[in-house]
Amino acid sequence: MGHLKSSTGSILELGSLTSIGRHPKSDIVLSDGSVSNLHATISWSNAGCWELRDAGSANGTQIDGVRLAPGERARVLVGAKLVFGSACLEMACGSPPAPELRREDSGHVLRAQSGMFDLTPYHTSPATVVEHVDGDWWLEAGERSELLRDGDSFVLNETRWHLHIASSVAATQENDSPDPSAGAPLGGAQLELYAPPQLETAELIVRLGDKVIRSHGRRERLLAKLVEFRLMDEKDPRIHPAEHGWVYADDLCTWLDLESIERINVEVYRIRKHMIRSGVPNGASVVQRRRGTGQLRVGTHNISLTTTSSG
Repeated sequence: MGHLKSSTGSILELGSLTSIGRHPKSDIVLSDGSVSNLHATISWSNAGCWELRDAGSANGTQIDGVRLAPGERARVLVGAKLVFGSACLEMACGSPPAPELRREDSGHVLRAQSGMFDLTPYHTSPATVVEHVDGDWWLEAGERSELLRDGDSFVLNETRWHLHIASSVAATQENDSPDPSAGAPLGGAQLELYAPPQLETAELIVRLGDKVIRSHGRRERLLAKLVEFRLMDEKDPRIHPAEHGWVYADDLCTWLDLESIERINVEVYRIRKHMIRSGVPNGASVVQRRRGTGQLRVGTHNISLTTTSSG
């Protein structure tokens, strides 16, 4: 996510449209008396770069010593010195903004975490907007499943939300040596499942570089079952890799003795939240859904399953 840096080293994150000014409701508040209430805005453009716009400020806005005319827009590169009146900030990171959901009535903004917006606090049961493996974003709330595009809106519990997804055009070349695991499922994390034959509970060990994350309980049962089926499909040369591991949710209900698909949705939500909180990259994709089919699968092939004794 793009961000500015203050002279004291504070990091100021940028949303898709960020207001800068002295007014306390500005996204970035600068208390310097030379700064106007709404001094400037910085936004992510359709060209895939950050743009600074002077909002008619009294004391002007500068980029690397060049003053912008009122209303003028200019591209901002990493390392640029931005001056608002006499307050100075630096463009420290030019990455695109994280996808955002903006609540229409209050303007409150949610930012995606590891490929998921959690709307459960605004709903009576698990409700999320999740990025699928193909890059599409889907609203998942109970039996409701809707494809969302940039600029789309939807209503949940009588509240309207608007989705903004930044252009995928690369804005900078600041990362000359990208992490080779960045494009790997779950950032290259290895999932190890340990479960007894009756599958009353299961243990999950996530290995991510030098980090080891352990958890144990009933929520891990679903993941163990999905891992079991993906591993089984991978052994069958007749099955194309794109088809590995897909399981119908109603079958999972039967095998795990769950009363309804709604309960499956709860378990999927809990697993995704656990992965996100554990810092696993794109943790929401640990469970994938195939739209229109009611099928799920574990979202990586870096998996293992070990059967343990019940004791």
